[in-house]
Amino acid sequence: MSTETLQNTISLNENASINHEEGSGQVDAMIRFKTAVAQQGALNDRVYLLDSGNEKPSDLIPWMRSTASKHGRTRLTAKLPMPKAKEFVAAGFEIEAVVPGMYNGVDGAFVRQFLSEARGVEPTAAARIERIEKVLAKANQPYILPALPEGCVLSEMGPTDAEEISAHLSSVFDSYPFPVEDPEFIRSEMDAGTRYFAVKLNGAIIAMSSAECNNTHKYAECTDFATLPEWRGKALALHLLHHMEEALDAAGIHGHYSIARSTEFGMNLVFARAGFELTGTLINSTHIGGGIESMNIWAKYTGK
Repeated sequence: MSTETLQNTISLNENASINHEEGSGQVDAMIRFKTAVAQQGALNDRVYLLDSGNEKPSDLIPWMRSTASKHGRTRLTAKLPMPKAKEFVAAGFEIEAVVPGMYNGVDGAFVRQFLSEARGVEPTAAARIERIEKVLAKANQPYILPALPEGCVLSEMGPTDAEEISAHLSSVFDSYPFPVEDPEFIRSEMDAGTRYFAVKLNGAIIAMSSAECNNTHKYAECTDFATLPEWRGKALALHLLHHMEEALDAAGIHGHYSIARSTEFGMNLVFARAGFELTGTLINSTHIGGGIESMNIWAKYTGK
C-alpha cells in the first residue's frame, strides 16, 4: 500500500483508523505517529510501520513498542530506507529483507522484532527452504513464455472496475491483510496511484494484479496476484508481471518488489523467472489465506 493510499485511507476512515485502534477484527487499523503511518491490529497480531515519514528512529521505536505493549501484539515490522533501518538494528531489530534502490535509488529494508518467543518459531522452516530451492532450480531451466490463451485480453483497469476487482479478490482469498472486499477501498487505492491490471475473458476477470506505486520514492509493490483456480498454470501471472514492469519503467518507477506467500510454489516461480531476486523472508508475518504465514521478499531494481 502506497504512502498516498495510506493517507487517503486514514482520511476516509479517520474514526475507524485513529479512534478505534483495534481495527474491525477482519482488518487491522491504520494509525499515525506525526508524519509516520503504521498498521496494527489483532488480525496480523503486529505493529507494522509502513512509512516512517520524517520521523527519527529514536522516536519511532519507542512508539511502536508502546503501541504493541498496549494492544498485546507479538511482532514489530518496519519498512524503511537503509539508513533508518541500521538505526533500528542498533536498537535490537533484525533485517529480514533488502529492496535494492527502493527509495529513489537508495536501498530499503524490512526489519523486525519478535515480542514473544512463540512468534519467532517457524515449524515449517525446513519445508519452506526446500520449496524455495526447488523454485530456484526450476527457474534456472529453459523456459519460453506461452502466449495468452485464445480470447484473453490483458489491460489496465479503472474505477468502474472496482466492484469486479473486490469480488474477484474476495473469491480467491479466504482472508487478506487489507479491506479489498470494499470497492471504495479499491477506488481510494486507485486515487492514490495504485494501478490494477487484469487478464479478462469475455469481459470478466480471470486473473489480476496491481502495482502499488510510491511516486515520491519511485518504488512499487507488485501485488494482488489472483488467478481463478481453473486458469492457474497458464502463465497468466507472469504475463501480468511483465506488463506491469513495462508500465512502471515507463513511469520512471524502477524499484520493484513483491511480498509472496512462502507456501505458494507458483508465485515464487513467477518472480524467479522474471529476474527478481529473493532477498529475504518475513517470518510468521501476515494473515492471509486463513492464517499467519511467512512471506518471501522478491526484488528488482531496473534503474541505472
